[in-house]
Amino acid sequence: MSIPPAHATHLDAYAGVFRLAARLFAYEIDADLYHAMARNPITTETGILAAPASITQSEAEVLEDMAAEFCRLFIGPQPECPPYASAHAGEVKLGGQAARRIDEFMARHGVHPEIGHQPAVLEHDHLSVELALLAHFCELAASNSSHDSLGAARELVLDHLWPWADGYLDNLAALARHSPYGALAGLVRDVLYDALTQLDRPTNTSKGAFSGWTSASRGTPQCPEPRLALLVAASGCSRASGGGAGR
Repeated sequence: MSIPPAHATHLDAYAGVFRLAARLFAYEIDADLYHAMARNPITTETGILAAPASITQSEAEVLEDMAAEFCRLFIGPQPECPPYASAHAGEVKLGGQAARRIDEFMARHGVHPEIGHQPAVLEHDHLSVELALLAHFCELAASNSSHDSLGAARELVLDHLWPWADGYLDNLAALARHSPYGALAGLVRDVLYDALTQLDRPTNTSKGAFSGWTSASRGTPQCPEPRLALLVAASGCSRASGGGAGR
């Protein structure tokens, strides 16, 4: 099935948001990414996706505050928003049934998660792992790969991500004290919702799966969005770097 160029551009926009989110939810913001975010703020319906600025603090102090916010939200010792599907399913420990289901999904599709230049050293039910995988399949679909990328993306969103990420991202947006986490959580939630409504459409075999694809997106930045591309590149998660998923 050949995907029209306009729809391929839309899928690439999805992938850019998911890649950037995978990086920011997985690791603390370093100086290079901080500089890129300061130079390339993105205004979304949920806020401004940018690095916080301060006229009273040095860059090192701002980075330290952002690291503290990352730990408060995601690491703990008692994190406000643990980014694991297992935690939100009430499982006894991380890496339980939710992680095994993702392992089975990856094995069937012959992929493994990468975030930036390195394999993801995270439990596989971590939100960043699932977003990195979703970005990978969106890019495969946009490039008209022979792999059933749309089917894989649909399964990932419907069966693994949306059942818990919807409420999780709402909670994160409410609890985050500093940018970029609150604005990013709202953006990812809206883009996932858009992907959900687009991917959960019955395939018309005579016209292709994109016959009903709508042109308007509730959350995805209008494409092309050069500032988003710059942030994705600065995050180390651009497609050229291999960040996302590999075979």
